[in-house]
Amino acid sequence: KAEDKMLERIVAIKAPKEEMGQTDLILQAKQQASLNHPNLIQVYSINPDPLFVVLEYADGGSLRSIAQDNPQTYGAVSRVAKDCIDALTYIHSRNPKRLHLDLKPENILLSDSTFKLTDGLFMREGLIYEGSMSSPKLAGTPAYASPEQKGRLDKENIKLDERSDIWSFGMMLYEMATGRVLEAGETVRDNLAGNGVEFARIIDKCL
Repeated sequence: KAEDKMLERIVAIKAPKEEMGQTDLILQAKQQASLNHPNLIQVYSINPDPLFVVLEYADGGSLRSIAQDNPQTYGAVSRVAKDCIDALTYIHSRNPKRLHLDLKPENILLSDSTFKLTDGLFMREGLIYEGSMSSPKLAGTPAYASPEQKGRLDKENIKLDERSDIWSFGMMLYEMATGRVLEAGETVRDNLAGNGVEFARIIDKCL
């Protein structure tokens, strides 16, 4: 968080970390800056030396900090879902189509009562993609990554499409509704009962 004194506004600052080097940070920022939608965090600029990215500041924090790993009401889940769907529909409708590939509660921020996606890879569909960005072959976060994303650990030539984002979206909806991630061997309906039956049906369609 910082103050842009020239434009008199609060902004977010993102610097390179161990898991994301300078080249990766620049690539991610450029991909995100090329998109413009009310449900996407905007990239304002890249400062070259020292390297950091200036982004729109989200005053409401991340979905992770808001939910705090507690089950959310279906109304709250629906509100987040609508904003995410709007953003994903936009990036999937680009020509060429873009993919987020790292949808998770940490990458959904609340700004002025609107949920916005950030920190996606925003890669073009169909590219042979070697990794989250330059190092591991797995693009995204394991708990939310689609089988196709995880399959890149064993098969070099797997191409990804929007179904990977839809899978991650379903995993995130499940976590919001139950307060826990879906473990291997569990079914969606194991922890969704009563009014959750319809939600379970929707999540099942995503997975």
